[in-house]
Amino acid sequence: MHKKVAALSSPESACLELGAGNLNQLPYEPLHQIYDIVEPFEDLYAESPYLKRVNTIYTSLEEIEKEKKYDRITSVVDLEHIEDLPKFIAQAAFHMKENAVFQAAIPNEGTVLWKMGTLYTGREFKKKYGLDYQVLMQYEHLNTAQEIHCILSVSYTHLTLPTKRIV
Repeated sequence: MHKKVAALSSPESACLELGAGNLNQLPYEPLHQIYDIVEPFEDLYAESPYLKRVNTIYTSLEEIEKEKKYDRITSVVDLEHIEDLPKFIAQAAFHMKENAVFQAAIPNEGTVLWKMGTLYTGREFKKKYGLDYQVLMQYEHLNTAQEIHCILSVSYTHLTLPTKRIV
């Protein structure tokens, strides 16, 4: 997912990553581009070796100056966690330059590949915490892929989906 999202980046572009987490997208992004993030949980990125590449850190979209615009806005496995997704997407769209690109990568939850991928994670999670991973995901993932697509299609007129699933 990271390589696919970074494929449209360029060193001279201004990028905003939504839900940057531990900054694991940054190794795939070009050096020297303006790279801002929205991440409310500082502990996720505080120790990251990529932190020095981040220009500005916001804890919410509301903190971004109204006139601040980006060439590219990205979200890698984050949109499924957002409580008020329509509002969030509208706020993000407001910060896009003319002809900007919005890229989102989301898990394909519920498919055979998702279930196979979570078998190992589920076993390790159960061993470490004594809890069922699938139950946790029911609370963590608030939006399905279909809901995310529907909301994005309202905000973006030229929405395209990959012709094949990327694992």
